[in-house]
Amino acid sequence: MSDNNTTNNTNVTPDVPEMILIQGKKGSFWAKKSECTTIKCATCGAERTIKLSDQFHTFLCVACKKKEEQAARNLKNKAKNAAKSEAKRAEELRQLLTTLSDEQIAQIRAGEVK
Repeated sequence: MSDNNTTNNTNVTPDVPEMILIQGKKGSFWAKKSECTTIKCATCGAERTIKLSDQFHTFLCVACKKKEEQAARNLKNKAKNAAKSEAKRAEELRQLLTTLSDEQIAQIRAGEVK
């Protein structure tokens, strides 16, 4: 086994003192301190160490980003389920209308059905 400092093994501390462990969305990795900066989360104020290349589009800590993505996913699923429910109701109404006679439909439209 070779002694390589560029591996993604986070259990082993690298021999180079200028390296820092960065927590990311897909796991943690080692990076040079000179290539890193610290930001404060826009939501909770927690500090997060990120690479310099990410500083203009990273505003949240990992936990807050996860919560934000989950909320967006829940909202999307709620809209999707509402659309499915509306389509199901429309199909049930179509089936009901095909079983009724023309006289019954006329009575429903006129409001004469009890």
